Amino acid sequence: MIIKEIYTCEKCGKEFTNKEICQRHEDICDIKHVTFRGNIEDAVIECENKYSSMIVKTTIKTDKEIEGYKVIIGRDIFKFEVEVELANGITFKIYDGFDGSLEQEQYVESDVIRTSLDKAINDRLTSVYEGILTSNYTDGYRIDVIGTVEIFDIVERLDGKKVRLTVID
Repeated sequence: MIIKEIYTCEKCGKEFTNKEICQRHEDICDIKHVTFRGNIEDAVIECENKYSSMIVKTTIKTDKEIEGYKVIIGRDIFKFEVEVELANGITFKIYDGFDGSLEQEQYVESDVIRTSLDKAINDRLTSVYEGILTSNYTDGYRIDVIGTVEIFDIVERLDGKKVRLTVID
């Protein structure tokens, strides 16, 4: 009988027969998953900056934070979910496999995630904004809002479009 020691990466489950090789792999594997989360965070921050007050809340989950995430021996699996709540009340998620550019369970760069998230947000924004018109003064600057959306953000999004402003009450 031959006894073999098997070493398993704690991050991805890949098996090795050599302890040192397994350790080196774990160091790289961990860095790759941290970088993956950083890519998602960067993409979300860019979209939050672009859409500003039109985004109420974002939540990011990666890998083991996602319910049902499984480690498959010999495969490096990358999963993510980004939940976005918009000022118009719409809440949605994008995730790996969400569209053709976000391959399921694969490492994705931030620009690819940002493009998909940007399109998903833009598709869900309406051209109708309703709420009480108010002005707030912050640090000496006047900020006008309709409901919770800054008028500046509406102008940025609809710049060049013909609009109608109707007073309801």
